[in-house]
Amino acid sequence: MDEQLGVVFVHGFKSSAAVWDSFVRLIEDDSDLAFVVPFQFEYDTRLWQPDPSRQIPSFDTTADNLMEYLENTAADCERLVLVAHSQGGLIVQRYLHRMLGHRGRGQDISRRIRRVILFACPNDGAQFGLTLRRILLRKNPQEMQLRPLDEQITDTRAFVLNRVIHARQVSDGSCPISIVVYAGESDNIVTPASARSTFPESFVLPGHHFSIVQPNSYEHRSYKALKLQLLAAADGGARESTQRALDDYCEKIRGRYGFLELAGIPMDSDNLRLGGIPLSDVYIQLEALPEIGRTREGPVVVPTDAETSKETRDAVVRQLEWLWQQSRVEKRPQEHASALPPEEAVQSGPPSVVILGVPGAGKSTMMRMLATQMAASKDLIPVYVQLSEAEVTESLSLKEAALNQATGLYQDAEDRHRIKYALNTAVAENRVCFLFDGLDEVHHQKEKVWAELRAMGTETVDNKECPGARIVVTSRPSGYTPLPFAHFRILPLLPEDSQRFIEQWFNVLARTREVTSPELRTQWARDNGAWLTDQLEARPQLRDIASNPLMLTFLTLYAGENPRGRLPEHRKDLYRSYVERLFTGWESRRNRNESTAIERFDDESPASFYTWFIYRVALRVHQGYYGARPDDSPTEQRLISKLRRDLEFLRGVTRHSDALVKEGLDFWIMAGLLRKTEALKGKEWYLFRHQTFQEYGAARALAEQHSDAPDDAWSELMKCRSNPAWAEVIPLTLGCLADVGHRADSIISTLLREEVSDKSPSVDLEDIYLAARCVSDGAIIDDETLSELLTKLSRRASAGRDEAFSALASIGWIRPSEVLSLLTKIEGFNTDGRTRLRVAETKGKMQPRSKAITSLSELACDDNLDTNFRVTAAWASGRLGYTREAVAWLREIRRTKGTAYFMIDALKEFGTAESIAMLTEIGMDHKVSNFSRSEIAEYMLNAGERKLADRVFTSMINDPSIDKETLISTIGKRAEIRGEIRPRAEGRWFV
Repeated sequence: MDEQLGVVFVHGFKSSAAVWDSFVRLIEDDSDLAFVVPFQFEYDTRLWQPDPSRQIPSFDTTADNLMEYLENTAADCERLVLVAHSQGGLIVQRYLHRMLGHRGRGQDISRRIRRVILFACPNDGAQFGLTLRRILLRKNPQEMQLRPLDEQITDTRAFVLNRVIHARQVSDGSCPISIVVYAGESDNIVTPASARSTFPESFVLPGHHFSIVQPNSYEHRSYKALKLQLLAAADGGARESTQRALDDYCEKIRGRYGFLELAGIPMDSDNLRLGGIPLSDVYIQLEALPEIGRTREGPVVVPTDAETSKETRDAVVRQLEWLWQQSRVEKRPQEHASALPPEEAVQSGPPSVVILGVPGAGKSTMMRMLATQMAASKDLIPVYVQLSEAEVTESLSLKEAALNQATGLYQDAEDRHRIKYALNTAVAENRVCFLFDGLDEVHHQKEKVWAELRAMGTETVDNKECPGARIVVTSRPSGYTPLPFAHFRILPLLPEDSQRFIEQWFNVLARTREVTSPELRTQWARDNGAWLTDQLEARPQLRDIASNPLMLTFLTLYAGENPRGRLPEHRKDLYRSYVERLFTGWESRRNRNESTAIERFDDESPASFYTWFIYRVALRVHQGYYGARPDDSPTEQRLISKLRRDLEFLRGVTRHSDALVKEGLDFWIMAGLLRKTEALKGKEWYLFRHQTFQEYGAARALAEQHSDAPDDAWSELMKCRSNPAWAEVIPLTLGCLADVGHRADSIISTLLREEVSDKSPSVDLEDIYLAARCVSDGAIIDDETLSELLTKLSRRASAGRDEAFSALASIGWIRPSEVLSLLTKIEGFNTDGRTRLRVAETKGKMQPRSKAITSLSELACDDNLDTNFRVTAAWASGRLGYTREAVAWLREIRRTKGTAYFMIDALKEFGTAESIAMLTEIGMDHKVSNFSRSEIAEYMLNAGERKLADRVFTSMINDPSIDKETLISTIGKRAEIRGEIRPRAEGRWFV
């Protein structure tokens, strides 16, 4: 760029031009900014003036000084960018006000000023040390104008917003100029709220009031931000073209991830055109619970009684807060934690978040929905990354791999380059949210991926770690190495969520049926959805399946194909049916005129071969990624070689094996169960669309391979016992052995005899719980072994082990009377509220909900129990569908014990007329904290109850004990409800 660009730096209060030396040095040494000429404007600023013959200049005087400086000292540069820090930003705004409002020089400004950049400018005033400043500096005109609500500064900001930022054309009194505002994340002198004010282009940088203008390298976020703005100023249309590219990218994201992906879903062949089904039609909003107890980079930490008994007791209460929650990694929820949608945790929570969930919990679907929602709002630009396919190498960083995967949505190389430039710009402005899906599925460069995730999510400023880029990471808890981010765990679906999920899926399935009448389709969906819901209620053994979104999807598809038919009792049966149906659907679409390799074998049916084949593929892929040999990854050549050997040794096929293998792989890729990627090391690799299918297929293959000697299968599995990646395969294998006619008595007995819990890295793989999982997955054992297992689990339950209660619930349906008797004995030996609640919860999982409510009502009404336990029991009752009774119990608890914190969360979740009425009462109670009352009003506002929200806000305003900050905020919120505040462009204006 031949034409010079002048950059005029304006310092702040009681500062000097030297504050900009770090920026100036970096600019002068940066070859990319060779066209930039820095100027350091200096003016008089001090605490007081001891010489009575002199005065401290006002903002108007300093603004006129700046005007003269620009017209003379910087006269050689026809293009200027004004960069100001702190008070300097107010002076620059006053300069614009005087040039436009007093002198009518909009035409002159438009020719020279390309943009204005403000660092930590007190646009709403500075509260820091206000009282002391008023006393000591009462005659300082600069300090007076730094005070909040200063009339001249308020008028100036309004003028700049109207005549500069939102100006549509150049005139004597207006001139559109881009003003970009940066706030310091940890700045307590000029808070981020004051710095950002109502400016539309406002961003937050790591650092405090002074460190954000003292960059020490080209990689410092402040320098990168300024450099980006200078480059954009040099190319006047850069920002507009960048925004157009980002808009185009967001539309692409919505089209790619906003619709139901039918690959791998066995729906009717004539209805694959239904790929246009919006994801929102079948999406159920999940709930996630915040976690603490993890060290910043270490294993899970659980408090002991010796640390603090109250904290431990409170932690236990939080753990019992959700009735159907099943936790497989020990943890304790945050103090005063309550479940919330993951989307809310991401958009309003910490910048870096890890969301953990068991297999099939809905992590990937949630990430696709997050990407779609972000792309629609454009507040954050989503970069969705499947980590299993991210091409991270020794020379290519995770961020670059992520951007490459994002731009891979475009076929044209020029489009990819255009979008990547725009995304890099958005990254520099901290406008991007990286959605990294499946950390547990990373197969290459695992340590580098983990280290770079950590580096992206944290930055070091002034030798302190600060939040970095916005990141969301999903992973299974098993085998997860903790990152130093905020953690949330996805909770199982509640009964009402499962019912709504079933209804939505049946509405989708109704569209695939040959019924033209919308009324008949709706009736079919309603009838079959109600039937399946009743089946789940009557058969406790299916409730674990019903609480898992992926498994419930399979179950709904199964029931949709076989209305009123027999439902599978174990997940292995559901998997098998799913694979067989997927084969049948795609086989019916195959061109019968094309010859296939399988037709050359008269004694081989296509169904038998293709299902056997996909199970072998699953085993080989799982062994390749998670086996003992690190160099055994399933590249295409290596996988084909192993499958060819399997055909020869296991099925006696020696001819046409290459054709059979290729045909089998192509078939399952076409069916959507398998996918091939070329993104890793320039080679083709095979991956399963859902890892759960890979795990089931591996288990099925092992069971079939060792059908003559099941102990050999167990010996092979024990080699991988310590690897969390095999935690699902082991119990599934024992369940599949039952399908080939083998019992698991000896294996389960061995586990019960060993019962050494500290040899395994997770609860999933502890001996007794592994034995329970095997039985839950269909392993057949004799009565004596089952009794021994139940007895040992009951002992652990009596000792307060939550995992033991969950295990009893998972297998209790096999011998319900015996397990219910054991639970009753546990309740008799332990009279504390915690144990009684866990017993009630476990019984609730084994019985119809109407029976479970009896135990919960006793807990909710017991005056001798801790209030939190009683609230939790009432909450659990409401989650079972008995919301009216639960609200009545909560009302009685509040009458006798006062308002408990969790009471509000429970009532908010119920969302019924009774619960909203009680929330209104609590919101208008002056004894309740302002925080809780404001939370209630916000909830009502979001729920559409504007009049009730107005009532609560009015009650808070009339409360004489309310603090000033809350009062101002509450007045503003009520004014917005009443229409006394209206949005105008990006800012908010009073009418």
